[in-house]
Amino acid sequence: MVDLVALLFRRERKRKMIRLMFILIIGSWALGPENQAVADALTADDLFKIMLAARERITSLDVRLEQKGYYPTEEKTENPVLMYKLQMEYRKKGPHWYCQIVNQTYDSSGKPDRNFTEAAFFSSDRTCFYREVPSGSSEREGRIAPGEVEFSGWMSATPDFALWHAPLEFWEEWRKQSAGRSSIVYNETNRIYILEFPYTENESPLFRYTIEPSKGYIPVIREWLGSQKEIIQRDECSDFRLVDGFWIPFRHRVYLSNGTLGTETVFQSVSVNAPIAKEKLFFEYPEGTIVEDQVLGVRYIKGREIEKGAIEKTENLSIQGELPPSATDEQLAQAAVKAEILLERQPEDSSKKLLALYPDYVWIEPGRKEYSLMIGEEKAERPALTNYRFEGGGLVLHDLKDQISASGQIRLTIERPAGMTGYREGTLDLDFAGQKKTIHLISPPILE
Repeated sequence: MVDLVALLFRRERKRKMIRLMFILIIGSWALGPENQAVADALTADDLFKIMLAARERITSLDVRLEQKGYYPTEEKTENPVLMYKLQMEYRKKGPHWYCQIVNQTYDSSGKPDRNFTEAAFFSSDRTCFYREVPSGSSEREGRIAPGEVEFSGWMSATPDFALWHAPLEFWEEWRKQSAGRSSIVYNETNRIYILEFPYTENESPLFRYTIEPSKGYIPVIREWLGSQKEIIQRDECSDFRLVDGFWIPFRHRVYLSNGTLGTETVFQSVSVNAPIAKEKLFFEYPEGTIVEDQVLGVRYIKGREIEKGAIEKTENLSIQGELPPSATDEQLAQAAVKAEILLERQPEDSSKKLLALYPDYVWIEPGRKEYSLMIGEEKAERPALTNYRFEGGGLVLHDLKDQISASGQIRLTIERPAGMTGYREGTLDLDFAGQKKTIHLISPPILE
């Protein structure tokens, strides 16, 4: 009995020492000593949700950056050859983002090669791409694709990738599929979390994130590990600066498996959560752009004039056919009319989609009670909120105001009690006439 009391005393002393650095109280004070190990640690799933809520605190972002990419080498070198250099303007608001890139490529000797301009606009149902080679020329191409976020290509050059390593949708997918297969360690000396998780259905390869709570739970180091945990690629964030209340890394480097620098991204200017005009979040194809619309199944030249008779021939249009490999000017002109007609029909189809609200994960702060959920897509007719269910997990919901019809928002008054110092999660299930949406309310632990 004495040994048991001594054991319980040692456990209690250890718990208090850890609490000096960070307090993680999960459940109630009624937990017995045998459950204290659970009460004093986050799970990998908890940490994923905190990171999701942390990144969704940034509802709008305006960044100018420069990125340099280098030719890969067999052996490590301190002086890799420049492969490309790009200047990017990037703007994001909610689920929409827009970026424009002026790209200069170099040959293997480091001499300038090609110069071209690209642009992209992403919304929930489509992504529009634009390219002119060389920059400023009349050789213009456009492509409209389904709105699926890509992990490589465009996304790998955006500030979202530099900040968070992957699109939000990927994190959510990884969180679910790695459940029970992830590991998490807290380093008390450096006050960082180490999170390892498989990002496929297999046990390897892995991602290993070094996450720093004091920097807003940004994964400051991201490592891609092979089956033997050898490093395939390592990303590092540095030069952190406080911008509009958020810690932003102004420098991001990617190192290859041999330690050679692969890419370096430097932020030149950053604005966080400032208003962004709607017209700055999309672009119109310049006249003369050859556009391939993979959503509507048409190919046309932007701005081509069509006689009225051609419009009447397209009323019974089917969009199921394959894209033609080549087309005459007349066929491209006909396709332009088809595109206009299909675009007019789009609102009928899009109105059937679930109302897009953001954020999905809400960061609940001590001392703050007012929060907003916002519409991500503008529609002529907005569905009404018919019911909701709140599971607080210790949080208190004082009020919910449905302002969708007036301002496109749902206003929440939620309180995190003063004594709540550990991690908590609540949920808010919203019902829009049978269409349901779950909002996660995340209270991160308060670190002392």
